[in-house]
Formats: sequence, C-alpha cells, structure tokens
Amino acid sequence: MIRFEKRAFSAIIATAFLAGSVFASTPPLPSAPFSPDPKLEPMQSTPFVVDRFTGWKDGVEVAAHYLPMPSFGDGGATFHGHMFVLIDSAGRPVAQPPLLDAIPKGAAGAGVVVPDIVARTFSPTWEITFLRLRAGYNPNNPAIRIDTLCDVMTSTYILDATTTNMYLNAPVVPAGSTVADGSRTPIAAQWQGQFVNIVPYDVNDWQAAISELYVFKDPNGLYVGSPVFPLAPGDENFNPLMRVMDVHVDGSYVADSIQSKAAVLASGFPIEYSGISINAPIVEVGGAAVPIESAFTLALNARRTWAKTNFPFEKRNVALHDDRAFKIEGVAPRPDDPGLLALVAVLCNGQTFPAPPVGPGSDLQPLIEDASGNLLHVDQALLDDVIFGPRLPLPLQQNIERFFPALAAAPIDQKLTLIGQALFERPFKKSEGVGNTLNEVSCASCHQFGGTGGAGAAGRDPFQPGHLRRNTPMLFGAGVLERIEQDRVPDGSDANPKVFRHKGLATLREICSGAAQNELGMQAPEVIVREHPGVTFNDAKTQDFDGDGIVGELTTGDITAITLFSATTPLPIEVPLVDGVNLTTPARLGDTLFFRDVGLGGAGCGSCHIEFLAADGPSIALTNPETPGSLTVPVPVSVDPLTGQIGAILYGDMKRHKLGPLAADPIPQDGVPADVFITAELWGVGSTAPYWHDSRAGNSLEAAILLHKGATIDSRVRTTIGAASFNAATGITTIPVTVQNTSASPITASNAEPIHVILTKLATRNVYVIGPDGGAIGPTPTNGSFWVIPSTLGPGQTATINARFFNPRHLRLTLSFNVTDNAGYSEALDEELAFERLSRTSKDAITKFLRTLRQP
Repeated sequence: MIRFEKRAFSAIIATAFLAGSVFASTPPLPSAPFSPDPKLEPMQSTPFVVDRFTGWKDGVEVAAHYLPMPSFGDGGATFHGHMFVLIDSAGRPVAQPPLLDAIPKGAAGAGVVVPDIVARTFSPTWEITFLRLRAGYNPNNPAIRIDTLCDVMTSTYILDATTTNMYLNAPVVPAGSTVADGSRTPIAAQWQGQFVNIVPYDVNDWQAAISELYVFKDPNGLYVGSPVFPLAPGDENFNPLMRVMDVHVDGSYVADSIQSKAAVLASGFPIEYSGISINAPIVEVGGAAVPIESAFTLALNARRTWAKTNFPFEKRNVALHDDRAFKIEGVAPRPDDPGLLALVAVLCNGQTFPAPPVGPGSDLQPLIEDASGNLLHVDQALLDDVIFGPRLPLPLQQNIERFFPALAAAPIDQKLTLIGQALFERPFKKSEGVGNTLNEVSCASCHQFGGTGGAGAAGRDPFQPGHLRRNTPMLFGAGVLERIEQDRVPDGSDANPKVFRHKGLATLREICSGAAQNELGMQAPEVIVREHPGVTFNDAKTQDFDGDGIVGELTTGDITAITLFSATTPLPIEVPLVDGVNLTTPARLGDTLFFRDVGLGGAGCGSCHIEFLAADGPSIALTNPETPGSLTVPVPVSVDPLTGQIGAILYGDMKRHKLGPLAADPIPQDGVPADVFITAELWGVGSTAPYWHDSRAGNSLEAAILLHKGATIDSRVRTTIGAASFNAATGITTIPVTVQNTSASPITASNAEPIHVILTKLATRNVYVIGPDGGAIGPTPTNGSFWVIPSTLGPGQTATINARFFNPRHLRLTLSFNVTDNAGYSEALDEELAFERLSRTSKDAITKFLRTLRQP
C-alpha cells in the first residue's frame, strides 16, 4: 500500500478494505508520496476490496473506484505500458492471459524480483498489441509457451505484432482482491512467466492528459466534504489517472458546497499539488452506471475472430462514452517501441537486442536528481565550457554514466537531449517553484498525444490578459521549423512572422521558456530579463519575481536542454488508413483535390498549406541569451522526392493570414488582429483533434475547413454582373460588377476598411485576373482576388468595379463574386467556398487524406 506518514493507520485502512466499507466521500489518501521514489513503492501483498467513493462533477454526483496501489507519479501517468494479446493463425483468441511489460514491485508475489527500471516504467494504462501466431502454437507446452518479453522478441511462433491505438486502463491488484459492487472482475495476466491480477476498466483510442481530483482539507489537514472531479466519462479528455490537488479551506467552507472545478478555482482557497497521483475510474454518473466494455473483444468481428482488416473501426457516441476510432499504429515481426526494447535488454538475461536507451515509457527522472531526489540544474556557463567535448557538467555526466553507460562518450547534444527530455517530463514540486498558475506541473502533461512532445487538449493560455483558449500544439518536427525560421531574414510583416504559437509570435526557445513560466510557474532568468527591462541576469537568478518564495526555479541551461529536446523530436508521418501498404483510393483522391486549383475543380488548399518548404541545412544553431556560447544541433528533416532538397513536408507556409470573424479570438494578441493567424502546419493533423486553435471545431476536420469562410456573405447587397467587353489588341476582357445596397441602412466603408468584391469562382481555364486591388494567395492571382469599394453605400446606392482578365483566346468566362465588408473578409474564402461546392464523396475524400497525416 502507499506509504503513510503515520504508519499505524496502514493496518486500519487495510482492515477497512477487507471489510468492504463504503467511502461516503474522500478515500483514505496517503498524506505524502512514497519516498524517495514513488515509482519504486512495493504493492500491498494482501488482497483487498476495491470499493467506491463519491464526489461531484459540475453539480452531479459521481462514484469512482479507489485503487490503493503504488503511486506511479506524474511522469508515468502520461506514459503507457504494453499489453500483448495472443491470437492464433485463424484469428481466434488463444486461451492464455495477456502479457504485460512492467509491473510494480511486489506485484508477482514474494521472492520475485522486479528490477527498478521495470517498476519505474509501470503504468496502469496499457497500449494493446496483438501477437499473431502460426499454426501449432500450444500454450500448454512449456517448451514453446510465450509468457515473457524475451519470448515476444524471439519466439519463432510469432508471425507479426500489430500495435493498435487501443489503450486499456487495467490497474494491477494483489491476488484474491475483489470489487465490492461487482461492476468489474479481476482477471489474470502474465509478467515474465509469473501470474499477476489486473482489473480491466474502459478502453480508449488515445491517451488523455492526467486529470485532477480536488480534495478539501481543513486547517488540521483533515478531509472535509466530497472531492470534485473536473471530468467524467463521456467528457473530452477524461482520464481516470488523477493528480490529487489539495484545496486548503478555512472555517467558512461548508461541506459539499463546492461541486465543480469552476467553483473550486473561483473560491479563492489556496490549491496545492499533493505530489500524489491515483487511479480512480469513475463507474457511475448521476446514478447511471458507466457501460462496461471488453477491450479484448472490441477488435473481434461478428464471427468472434481477429484480423487486421477489422481495422479501422469506430465506436459511436453513446451515453458516458464519446466517439472513438480504433486504428492500427504499426505492424512488424517484433514490437519496436524504444521504451519496450529498453526493458527487454534488462529482462532477457544478457541476450542481445536493439535497445535504444530511452523512449515512451522510460523514466528519466534519475538523470536529473541527486541521491536525495533533489533537482539538478544545468549550469549554462559550465555547459559552455564543455560544449565541444563529450562530457556534460558534473554531476549530470555521472548520472549518464550510471544509468546509460553506453552514452557516456556520446556527442554532447545526444546526452543533453536526454536531460532536456527528463526536464520536459518532470512533475515539478512546489518546493521547486511550480504552482503560481494551475494549468499543469509538467510539460509532458500537456504535450502528450502520441508520446512526449505531442499535441494536447485545449486550455486557457495564460500568456495574455483574458486567458485565450488554446490547443496545445505538437512539438514533433519543431527543429526543422526553427531551421527554416533561422534561414529567413525577419521583416516583421504578416508574411514573415516567427514560427511558434498560433499567431506566430515566438521562436522555439521563447515558447519553451514562456510556457515553463506561464503554464507551470517555473521561472527562468531569460523570461524575467525579457519581461522586466533593466533587470540583469544576476538579478533574475537571485530575486523572487513571481512571489512564490522560490528563486532559481529554472536556469538558462535548463531551457537550453528543454529547447534541444524539443528541436530533436521526430517528424510527423503520413500513414495508410487501411491496407498497410498504400493510401486508400478515397485518400488518394482527397490528396489530389486538396492541392488542385479552385479554377480546375479542386479545393485549392495547397495555396496556403504548401506541402514542402526547403531548409538551408539539417541543423540549427542553439544559442542562449545569457552567454555567447552556442551549439550546432542536427535536427530531423524531410527530403523532397522531386528535387532532393531537405526541408519539411509540413503542409503550411509559415505566414499569417486574415481568416475573418468566424475564426477570430475575442481580443487581439500582442498586436496581431483577433482574426489573423499563422497557417497551421497540417502534418500530424490526423491525430491532433480537437481542431482549430481553441478546439471549437471539435473532432471534425470538415468543421475546421468551414471556419475559413469568414463572415456570412452580406445579405444587404445585390450583385449584378454586367456585359463583358473584349479588347482584341490586349487580349483583355473587362466585366463590370455592380453592388447595390438593398437595405434601409448605410453600409459604412472607408479606405482603411473598404467593402470587398471577391472573385470566388473562375472556372474557365487559361484565364487569369490582372490588376485587382488584392491578389489571391497562390502562384497566379485568380480566385480570391478582390476589388475594393472605399466609400459608404447609402440605402439604394450602387457602386461598380471593373474586373479585368487576361483572356487572349476570347473565351466565355464562367465566374461568380461575393461581397463582404472589411471585418468579414477572409483570405481563404475562395478555397472554403470551393470546398463547399464539392460533392459529399469529394469532401470525405479530403478529410480521409488529412487523417493520414499523423504524429509519429
């Protein structure tokens, strides 16, 4: 069981579990995490009754289960374990318990040694991989039975390993444990040939960020009232893995008077992260039981057999379950997840396997801690001294030599990347400075879709007054974007912004240092110097600018390491949807329509979402604002298959564009208008829902496309296209377009904010606009070109513009115009309208193509 400060209570709690008592409110949480490493805490050996406790979610009573298990820590909560399910050659499940890659200490019984690396890797969330076996496999034959990770890597009976995006919450419990309300039944699993017990709960199609559980403590440290859950099953981003947040109430608090997260935050009571994380699956909401699903049968077809062709499949939205789409993430002769391979190398008795030292599921925290668990910082000056050598500053180098000896003499950037990843994943403590904001306590808690550095759910962005809602962007591929930014000469225009944040307002280093302060409350000197003119680095290192009583929360060297890790994350990928080899036919069609010009019947999206941008080299210059030192860092790059150039296949142009009021924020940001945004890079878009910068498009890519429209076309005007005139000498066709105000009120306009007459469709080939007031985005100024009316139109008044087209063959022009005022004008209007004109089949093909662009 979790270690309590007052150990005498442990026997009382164990007895309460065995008696099957029902907790009316807060469960008997430990008062402190296991010391010195929560992930090395041994699991309780005696069986217990998994009982329920009650709490509130937005005024609705919910019931959850409490698992008195080792506190796995925030780092592990954002990762996952690996579960292997055995399938025979005919697709039938093999009568053998699933295999696990990691368990807590003590989970396999007395005398079974669980190495530290295994215990640190344990997470109760399992990514399911199906092992397909050839004919003749017999689980009852010890000579061929597959029941260890070594067998998974070496057995000749394994045809392939199919990794899915099915994530099962299944905590490990002692043998003989039961679930009091009968809603779940513990089942057997295997680890290294040993039987353990798990309790299966729900399966999802991705890993949500760890959630919170708000508990109320009076001045004596006693629990009062029922806890508050921010999310429940059926809510976007619900996760049963929860970080316990202590709300310190006073005598004015009335038990159960606070029943929502919003009320918790509005109460003004101090909130502190307890350092404890628990697994608390919600099993009832408002008296309705959460439907039970079997993760092991979801992937079977109607004949109760498994096959790769069963994927992808969807589970539609039902009560207390949201939409889920289950897909194949990879098929290989053997699993190749780096974190799993690191475990295999330890567990397989000296057998040689390819074993990258770090990856998803690995715990790097010992690298940045001293023997007492205190955080070790990267001193930038010392780093500068060794930046051209193979050693890190001590004692970081000593930790590398201890935990990853194969990297002891590796290049400095490889080792510093590991340090940066450890800092990125670290759940910072209050004593280290976390907590003047309440968003998160680690970078990885937000950047976690698809692994460390991925995208995340929307939250309030504390960078600006008003706390604009923002999705967490992915960092995969950030290094090559930074390289392209370093290649160009800044000119301060909308065509040349910085690369990062949704408005194009930051470099990679600025976003890392700014997010550390504004999301976590972890201040670095460079942020203080940047925000407080006249303050020196020495001042920033020794003064408490955020008023939390902690100085030196992060160093310049820490930000260097975090930026380095962010710059070396892998590139997003393009994956097949179904057949494992090539894109499906609909996705191929969607690829074509996405890039085809509007005038040729396509959607024209590639005019802004450019497929490839070139870079001048495969590395970045990683500098810092405190010292003159710099580090040349190799970054992952793409290669253009047509030209051989290196760069990024990013589906973006790294420019700002006006998108109109449908896309706008409530307020401008740092001088950038509310409806102007940098083009979103679409690489990875297939696995980064919810969509749009603030999640307003939900999980619908089509809804995101329709938000490019800007304002609805002004219903107060009538547009008349006059007779065309042709000048044979110049090859120019001129068409007058008259706009009339049909309303009883004036339509105001000025030179600064004119009315726009926008060419939204020119379907005649080999013709293009000449001399418009504004050209369309793209190689030729055609669809999207506009003319302006700079004066107010009173009721009934008209104004005429002359649209001129280069048309040397004197072809009959098929075209249309839309009219909008300055506020509603969107530079992407013509592409959005072109998408709307496509057939349902063509629209679906485009979204299918976009879903092939995924995080790695």
